[in-house]
Amino acid sequence: FNTTVAVSGYRMLCGGGIDASATNYLAIYASGVEAQFGTGSASVVTAAYTFVPGTWYHIALTRSGTTIRMFVNGVSLTTSQGSQAGTFAIRYIANGYAGLIYTGYMADLRFVLGQALYTGGFVPPIAPLQAVKNTVLLLNMDKSGITDSSRCVDLETAGDAKIRYESP
Repeated sequence: FNTTVAVSGYRMLCGGGIDASATNYLAIYASGVEAQFGTGSASVVTAAYTFVPGTWYHIALTRSGTTIRMFVNGVSLTTSQGSQAGTFAIRYIANGYAGLIYTGYMADLRFVLGQALYTGGFVPPIAPLQAVKNTVLLLNMDKSGITDSSRCVDLETAGDAKIRYESP
């Protein structure tokens, strides 16, 4: 992502919940990044980080067993332990819950279930993300168009975007 304005308060990158509340989310805020799996404050993972407007960042959040890791630009910022089952439902992307709207650009968004792609430091990809095993949602939003081979979904977008779903 690349925020175009200084971050103040929380700005939701994506999230949602099983119900209409924001029980699952990934957000940036004035002094860091935060994610919540499941429900309750015990499932919140936070890390301090200063995001500079006009700069591209790669955020990765992984869980392997009970270990949750948060990375920015391939560097591990925090490791936390949590036993939450952690259903992560997506209700919004860059259109935050309770008016916490993210202002900026997003190039890719990928959700993978059943495996942690990163457990240690890594070099962030510079090419558009690709589907890997267990990818349940892949959004390549940089200079691309809508691809819907089923022709049964009518998607409205702003700018260049495409959505791709591959069943596991």
